[in-house]
Amino acid sequence: MIPCIRNLLLALAMLGLGACGGSPSGPTDAGDGADGGDGGEDGAGLPDGADADGRIEEEEIVPGPVIELRSDRRSDRSTYLAEGSLTPGPDGSPIQSSTISLNDAEPSPLTLDQNAFLVDLELAAGVNSVAIFAEDEAGIQRRVAFPVFYETGLPSSRELIDAAREAGTLTAEQALAYRVFAAFKDNRLPAEYQGDDSQGYNGDVIEDLVAAVPTLSEAAKDTLGPFLAPLFYQDAPESTRAPDHTRAPKAMPCNPLRTNSCPIAEGWEYVDGTMIRVWYMSVMASSDMKKVRAIIDVLEGSANAALKLTGLMRHSPLSDGGGYFDGGDGRLDIILGDLSVPGLTTPSSALATKQTPVYISLNRSQSIDGLVSNAVHEYMHAIQYSTPLQGAGVSYGYLTMSEASAVWASHYVLSPGNLFHHAANEYLLQNTTSGLLSRATEGLPYGAWLFMLYLEKTISSGIVREMWDAAASKDERSVFIDVLRSHGTLEKIWPKFAVSLWNRDPVKDLRRWDKITEGAQPAGGQPYSAVLGGLGLDRTDAPASLPFLAASYKQIDFPDPTVRSAVVLNGTTYRLGEETPSSIKISGPAIYTADASAVKGAALWAVAEIDGSWREPEDWTRLTGGSGREGYRLYCRERDSEKVEELVLVSSFADTTRPDETYSPPGDKTAIIYTNVFCEEASGQASFTFQEPDATRKRTFSATDFSWERGDEFVLPGSSDGTVVYGWLLDVKGGRAVFDASGDYGACSYSGHGERSISSGSDSMLLAVLPFCTTVPRAYAFTGFADDSMTFEERETCTDPQTGERTETTNEIEAYMEWGFETILIPIFTPQNEWAQKWTVKENGRRLEGDADHLWFNENVTGNWNVDSTKP
Repeated sequence: MIPCIRNLLLALAMLGLGACGGSPSGPTDAGDGADGGDGGEDGAGLPDGADADGRIEEEEIVPGPVIELRSDRRSDRSTYLAEGSLTPGPDGSPIQSSTISLNDAEPSPLTLDQNAFLVDLELAAGVNSVAIFAEDEAGIQRRVAFPVFYETGLPSSRELIDAAREAGTLTAEQALAYRVFAAFKDNRLPAEYQGDDSQGYNGDVIEDLVAAVPTLSEAAKDTLGPFLAPLFYQDAPESTRAPDHTRAPKAMPCNPLRTNSCPIAEGWEYVDGTMIRVWYMSVMASSDMKKVRAIIDVLEGSANAALKLTGLMRHSPLSDGGGYFDGGDGRLDIILGDLSVPGLTTPSSALATKQTPVYISLNRSQSIDGLVSNAVHEYMHAIQYSTPLQGAGVSYGYLTMSEASAVWASHYVLSPGNLFHHAANEYLLQNTTSGLLSRATEGLPYGAWLFMLYLEKTISSGIVREMWDAAASKDERSVFIDVLRSHGTLEKIWPKFAVSLWNRDPVKDLRRWDKITEGAQPAGGQPYSAVLGGLGLDRTDAPASLPFLAASYKQIDFPDPTVRSAVVLNGTTYRLGEETPSSIKISGPAIYTADASAVKGAALWAVAEIDGSWREPEDWTRLTGGSGREGYRLYCRERDSEKVEELVLVSSFADTTRPDETYSPPGDKTAIIYTNVFCEEASGQASFTFQEPDATRKRTFSATDFSWERGDEFVLPGSSDGTVVYGWLLDVKGGRAVFDASGDYGACSYSGHGERSISSGSDSMLLAVLPFCTTVPRAYAFTGFADDSMTFEERETCTDPQTGERTETTNEIEAYMEWGFETILIPIFTPQNEWAQKWTVKENGRRLEGDADHLWFNENVTGNWNVDSTKP
């Protein structure tokens, strides 16, 4: 069972689903003769402008994005809350007034407040659609039908039955019988197994019944055999079968497992099309005749679905003429009856599974929109049953192909935006844990129609026929692999499809193609918020394991302004590890190019919102950073062009040589590390003094008014094993370096003063900011480098103790050869362990401080330095 709280666009879309293997249900009418999905088409309570059939000729309003109809449906009557908005009319004019109609009831006033409505609806059990009649300021009446979806929180009949079977309460044969009773609303289903069947995921029961026939007991054959015969060989009821299962079957039903011939029962009538015969119950003619006409019209009239699908597939449903249960001629029989599932396609021969005539049963209580959608769906199944197959049968070996292409057929024939979105949603909810061909839940094969839709739009509609043609010699999985090999390979197609399933900015193909508003779910069901909460560094990982033809999504939001820098380390298609050499304690995760066979078929794509603008999806499978090294992406959020606000990582797996394997990364998971350390601009100053032991000689190096701005990315190898530290080089913008010498050392005295202006673009000072070290708490590495040509003059005056002769010498003090401005402003990167833990990051990542204790040669040196971010 899938969640059924729906927004309005979704609600408009979910008008029904049928299948040979069963299908999710759309809205059904309430009570006998009620045609709720079409806003009361029997004529009761029609607004001005509606014709006798209840149709509004003017263009319908496109509803707004938020409306929910929900209930816990614990009793026969429930209260529903509908809230949302109606958009302006097609010409932009606001809606002035509207009424609301519950199926065939009289419209009642609906108060609009700034185009929004809030109304409590008390709906009788079984009411499955609501019609809104709205009037724009031009006085034009328009109708929009909303299906009602019950959020019951209750299991379906099938779930209750399957649970009892697993618990040993029911035998396999009993469980099958109860599932059949549930599908046909038979009163022999015990009350404890009567669940919420509004989603209709039980339609594959016929295939399961056919498969079980050889092992059924004789008593079970007597009980279940009649369900394999078309309904018009059974007694027609005096009224529709109610949801409370009050009608019992007749005493001696037609049973194809016991006889080859049965008379058509009284109480059934039909209308012939060219290639189809549509059956209905005589007592329901007043309400069902227009449904019969609608089915014939969609298949052979205005929509001409039959011709479109047979032309596309180059197969027609096989004629059942001359068969034991042919309904009197060779036309395809379509039956309006009472079912709990929206549609079933059943072989005319009780034990056939492929290349056989079929008949179609449709749940008559559906709205017309839902009914015709399911008629197209089931007609596609009828074509599939005429297609040569290598496997055992349409549903036995090709369930995903069968249901996915049948759902797609309804989209292909009918206008988009009103079909099967609930099936799509179940697939979107499951794609991180189940592959495309998975049978993990009943709804997944139906939801796989999104892949058919993608193939149609990016390759051609003919791809569906290619796949079914290939099924004559291949199993289902081989069909997907081999057919797509000629269109770019499944390994290349699948990652792009996985990105399209995100279905949010800027990836909106599904919305554009079929008005689908839902998208794939991120890991954990919601975005991960990168908030430091007082920490200096934090990390999150992306999901790791993926079945064949599956995808996972990691959505990261960056609402915290103190997150100034971030790095993504691709552990999906690279080998990512926390290997730390003993000589360096500030290293971060290392990235190695993985063995190609280990990551074959895996892919990583990214979608990013940068500074309020969504960027096009990027393929990060072979990701190269600014340094030329692979496997990472750096973001300095202080720079507008890198101010990532939302990041979606899409991992997928489609290695056609390992379809039975679950993919796991060759090392650690893909990691997203984020810190509060600045990365764009900085200013700093420093002063360090070296004094000789037992002497007054001093040499002082000072740096004032130094400033830096972002330069290149900097990836520093930590050792030969590949361990790296990631960050940025900040180029110097300006500053002054000052040298002072004074004091005595033995018989010599020293003096000197020099100043050097450091201009913008000079290589005399670079600041390396490496904030993503993870193996030592808050071990942020900051390094500086000086130009070794920088020198200062120092005057040395010495007196010979024997002769008293004085000599004067001018020494060239090379900054790099002596202590270097790398030691003055910021400690040099060295193999020492202890100083890495002593640096101070203050003011929430905006200030760095250090003193002489951090210098590896710190004996006889005093002084300190600081660097401050100049960004607000």
